[in-house]
Amino acid sequence: MKENISQNDVLHLVITLSLENAEKFLDDAQILIKNSSYGHAYAFTVLALEEIGKAVYCNWTINGPLKVDDDFLKRLRDHKTKQKVIKEVEKLVVLKTEMDNYRKSKNRRKAPSKSPIERDFFLAKLESSSQFKSLEAFYGSLEKFKQLALYVDINENGIPSSPSFFTKDICDFNLNFVKSILSSAKTSMLAHKEQKS
Repeated sequence: MKENISQNDVLHLVITLSLENAEKFLDDAQILIKNSSYGHAYAFTVLALEEIGKAVYCNWTINGPLKVDDDFLKRLRDHKTKQKVIKEVEKLVVLKTEMDNYRKSKNRRKAPSKSPIERDFFLAKLESSSQFKSLEAFYGSLEKFKQLALYVDINENGIPSSPSFFTKDICDFNLNFVKSILSSAKTSMLAHKEQKS
């Protein structure tokens, strides 16, 4: 990275620009939905999700366990890495919700709050849940659906597919889903940056 600007400043700028670009992708997706271009609209929602994943990845690099190393830019540009980042964020949200609900329940035994054992218990519970399995399935097929939303293709059974096969309902669902993730990301990451300033 350039020496006249700090690494963290560059990463903060990438976070801001990625979130802005995600918002533009979602705006464009809405225009495409209005024009019944559902496949391309769906693809734009996935591109927005990937931009959010890039912002989160940079945020983790500034505030967490990730470091800028030789493979940083490669991972930053990799679609599947950015999709995986968002999946991991969603898992954390589900895990936190489960733990909070457990702590609030009247039937809970006394246990240390936020203990590693409690966290591991809920992580194991989450990983065996249908909610976790559906997250895995959704994110495991995200790249495939993005490609189907953009291109005409022939599957392994010789059946053609087309972006025109996507429906308004699918696009509306994904648009609202990604909008909620963007809203949360903007609130947490941009607020966190201002707190540090």
